[in-house]
Amino acid sequence: MVNVQILWVTRSLLEPDTTINLHKHDYYHMLYVLRGRLDMVIGGEPLSLKEGHGVVIPKKTDHAFTVSEDTSEYLEVKFALPDKRLDERFGRLGVCHSDAPAFGTMIQQIAEAYAQPNPLTNEAAASYLLALLYALHQQHQQQEDFRYIDASVYSDLSQQIIHYLEDHFAEPVTLDRLVQDLKYGKSCLCAVFIIFDCIC
Repeated sequence: MVNVQILWVTRSLLEPDTTINLHKHDYYHMLYVLRGRLDMVIGGEPLSLKEGHGVVIPKKTDHAFTVSEDTSEYLEVKFALPDKRLDERFGRLGVCHSDAPAFGTMIQQIAEAYAQPNPLTNEAAASYLLALLYALHQQHQQQEDFRYIDASVYSDLSQQIIHYLEDHFAEPVTLDRLVQDLKYGKSCLCAVFIIFDCIC
């Protein structure tokens, strides 16, 4: 079973001079502009979405938008990630904005599948959404890769440690937590740190 829950899929049409006031949700909100432009404020930051652009707004993030010129048409998907690890991992990405053609293709497939309510098409829509989230995550990782260590020259265990520390750099990480999450003994992990002249 796909571990993503689609709550709402709709195609909306907004006339010029329409404003959706500042609000937030307990779930993720995805928008994709089919025509026109949406002038948004997300988490206090301005973002203009034109035709062919999409955005995923994290849950509990303030957002508002205005249509100031031509009539705008957009698709929106509201969804939750019941899997806690997936939710935490995707939530760390923040606002994801993309103009990649695949974004438009995938969100339209989600809308088409969701419009035919039966167990098979619901599963298909969830699969498309998960694939889109994975693509956005990969895009984000590629944009951020320059900040990270090239771990490919190190042993498998060293790579696991490096990637773990990169994924959890903003959190308190202890040796006990590494043991629990990586499933290696303390002496094994300490040996890796000693090799790299780290204090364990």
